[in-house]
Amino acid sequence: MEKAAKAMYRSQISFEKNEPLPEEDELALLESVDALSQKIYPATPESLEIAYLMSAAPERLSGRQQQIKGKIKNLISLWIYMTLCSLALVFIMATLNGLKPESLPKDLVSFISAASFAESIFLGFMGACVYILRSILQGLATQTYRLRDGHTYTLRAILGAVLGYMSVGLFPSNKFISATVLPFLAGYAVEAMFGALDNIVHTIKAAVSRSSTGGDSKIK
Repeated sequence: MEKAAKAMYRSQISFEKNEPLPEEDELALLESVDALSQKIYPATPESLEIAYLMSAAPERLSGRQQQIKGKIKNLISLWIYMTLCSLALVFIMATLNGLKPESLPKDLVSFISAASFAESIFLGFMGACVYILRSILQGLATQTYRLRDGHTYTLRAILGAVLGYMSVGLFPSNKFISATVLPFLAGYAVEAMFGALDNIVHTIKAAVSRSSTGGDSKIK
């Protein structure tokens, strides 16, 4: 940093005198920019502007900046609402699952049996919603948030619901992870779940390949 400060001072003098910047000073400035960019990455001009306008008073913002701020606030409100709705649905499904089939009309028994599957779907969806909210708020706090297309978050929420449903059959509950926590974690950690699914597929593929190879060798 000391070398960069000296180069900056000499470059300012060269600029005032309208002289070309020495090659040594230019190289020192480029090296300092590279070193600083590694520390502030992945902050971008867009994310820094968003961090500023989210904390600035409305009267100090332009029309475009007020629109961006409104979009982000609406996005946060939307996913808070979706999280609360999914939480309410999880409570409803858990209550239905707790009812005894003998005490219910026959028409509702089949509906109650489907409630257990619906609960895992809503838990996965809720996990995805919590992750989306966390990523938005963390990005704003670290000044690295960039406004994305809303379809990106919607797709993640759908994948979370699908993985929440699949996780119950793929990963049975045990004493370490309950059947309630597992779908939520599946929806929250979509990338990790898809990585686990890829490993399962590769393992099955390798096992099938070995068995078919072994069968061919026996025939010969």
